[in-house]
Amino acid sequence: MKGNTKKWIKRLTAAAAAACMALTGVMMTVWGEESQVVEGTAMGRYVETKLALPEGLVASGMTLLENGGIRILGKIYGEENSSGIGIWDSSDGGATWQQTAELPQEEEYLVAAALAPDGSAAVVSFKMTEAGSDMGAMEYRFSAVDSQGNVQTTDLGNVEENGSQIPNQLSFTNDGNLAGICYGGGAVLLDPATGEVTAQLTENNGEIISGAGTEVVLLTVDSQLLRYDEKTGEPLARDEAWEEELFRNGASYHLLTSTGYPIVITADEEGRIYYCTEKGIFAHLADGAAVEQVVDGDLNTMSEPNRLFQNLAVADQTFYLLCLTGSGQTELLQYGFDPDVPSTPERELTVYSLEEDEGLRQVISQFQKEYPDTYVNYQIGMSGEEAVTVSDALRTLNTDILAGNGPDVLILDGISVETYEEQGILADLTEIVENAAKSQGLLENIALAYQREDGIYAVPTRFAIPVIVGDTELISSGGSLEDLAALARNQDSFIPWSALNLADTLYPVYAGGWEKEDGTIDQEKLARFVYGIKEIYDNYLSAASPEDQEALEVIWQLGAEATGIDDVEAASLSLVDGSCRVFTGALYNMSGYSSLTSINRVTGNTGLQALAGEETNVFEPLSVSGILNTARERERAEDFVAYLLSAEGNQTSWREGFSVNARVFGEELATPIYEDGSYSVFSSNNQTGETTELFYYWPSQEEQEALEELVKGLTVCGDTNRVMKDTVLDYTKRCLSGEMSPDEAVNAIMQALNLYLAE
Repeated sequence: MKGNTKKWIKRLTAAAAAACMALTGVMMTVWGEESQVVEGTAMGRYVETKLALPEGLVASGMTLLENGGIRILGKIYGEENSSGIGIWDSSDGGATWQQTAELPQEEEYLVAAALAPDGSAAVVSFKMTEAGSDMGAMEYRFSAVDSQGNVQTTDLGNVEENGSQIPNQLSFTNDGNLAGICYGGGAVLLDPATGEVTAQLTENNGEIISGAGTEVVLLTVDSQLLRYDEKTGEPLARDEAWEEELFRNGASYHLLTSTGYPIVITADEEGRIYYCTEKGIFAHLADGAAVEQVVDGDLNTMSEPNRLFQNLAVADQTFYLLCLTGSGQTELLQYGFDPDVPSTPERELTVYSLEEDEGLRQVISQFQKEYPDTYVNYQIGMSGEEAVTVSDALRTLNTDILAGNGPDVLILDGISVETYEEQGILADLTEIVENAAKSQGLLENIALAYQREDGIYAVPTRFAIPVIVGDTELISSGGSLEDLAALARNQDSFIPWSALNLADTLYPVYAGGWEKEDGTIDQEKLARFVYGIKEIYDNYLSAASPEDQEALEVIWQLGAEATGIDDVEAASLSLVDGSCRVFTGALYNMSGYSSLTSINRVTGNTGLQALAGEETNVFEPLSVSGILNTARERERAEDFVAYLLSAEGNQTSWREGFSVNARVFGEELATPIYEDGSYSVFSSNNQTGETTELFYYWPSQEEQEALEELVKGLTVCGDTNRVMKDTVLDYTKRCLSGEMSPDEAVNAIMQALNLYLAE
């Protein structure tokens, strides 16, 4: 392996030299074929490849075998090919897989798993007893699987009695020593054969534990990096350079779920440590002074939001990363060095959105993979790091556009499309949209929302549906202000934050009807909205139980953190546990729809209807895309918008709204994301304390067709102007709090909007 280390150092040196050559425009070859400069361009970088996995596999561990094979531990989920917890091997780089071992307890739930370099495995699982559903009813066991697939199990008891000895994290060192973190946060060394604790590393502050070559490293709750001897558990000297880099700029690695980690760590046989975060893959020699980035996360899918990492392995400078996507799919990614790809993308495409869009980040990641010569610079107007208002962000954006420094692609969510159209800022997208409609198929009632006589200057790529859900008899009117006010006189009509949030959820079906032909706001219609919201809220407050009134006080104290929630799935359980009878919000995806159809299986009278206000048949446009006439990368900007409309670009962000791509929309309707009855959630009634468990079932063919018909009837594009919306909601909520009367709120809104429209 000495030669491999030299080759690794040479590659890093070559890349650095090539970068220097690029600055001077020198054309020459550096280190033979490994890295070179071609016509002033530094060549060579790590490229991501997605490897195949057994269909339906949800993996929990991965290692590279001495014979060059890949071994994965996990469980297959599917109606026809479900399996217990097992091990699969591939000897051909993931092209084919063979199952080599299966644990005997088929119905057990996987808690933690790890694979050692020799192919042996350690697994912690539990099985529910007949005693109930609390922690005491979960019987845990440790399973040791040798490299040949033979299994030995040891009972561990339950968490209530033995939690400090039951690990929920496991990791092997290169020599096959096993470490873990137990319930309660204690970090330990374990016997790989029995799971018995052999040494205590810390009592209660373990966050993430990992083998790192021939030592154990622990990231603590209070952001420290601790090192331990892999055999004795004795503390080792702090690695100050690595620790400083890990926690630079306040970085943290808090564990939010048991299915994956924000960081994974490995080491090669020479002791060089590698770790992967959303920022990339980094290399560090233990106790050395430098930490070097090897793979840039911004140029690969590891930077996607909500992606969780499970294992990192390395062999001959090729990396293998096991991870979970934001939608819960297991992926095995390979990163190999390609000397023929530019070290830095030659082109830079700038994409701007007012607020951060996680779905857009996923699309950007996939787009860069399709176009490796292009780096997408994603700019966010309101990053949340500074107290920047919508008006501030738009003012800065407009200044940049006038100065010729605007973005190439503009995501218009929250921005007035009409204003930018009138100013001639946006390019015509007709050719892009027509090509997408012909080659891909689009929901034209949504996609052509901004079609004008002289062109199409913006296009929604996803959408949501403002809806009212609940008792079918109560929602038949579509949620008129008058009917909601009458309903609010009854206790348990709404849940507290839904009552406070009505102005937000009803806004999309009212705001579009306030504008008069001369572009000004109809004060009478605006007043009807503010007075209506106030009446509903007052009626609710008068009828609310003491428990709901107390909850409402807490929500007021939390402010913006507890309001602005409009996803119907977030409150759907309140319908089945009796906490409310009606809920208004936005339907974003089939997960939300399936929650409602599953509730209807229980109640028999739960329905959904499009909200109706000043306007009817309204949809909320999402990821509304436009290209600036001044775009410097016009060709790539067109490619990007086309990608947003494509099946590939839409499938990456299904949680962020329904797709306007007809094929993807059809697949979203018909493709279950879980097995019927295999997924359940619990909800507790705030007043009675009774707990309800809801099992999810995918919508039937009839229910799918009903949603499809609802979508076909959506013809009115909801208002996207955040300045106007925030103004209306701000003063309306001041009215609800008693800070001002409805008349005062209406006058304040009119004054603010007239000033804004006059600018």
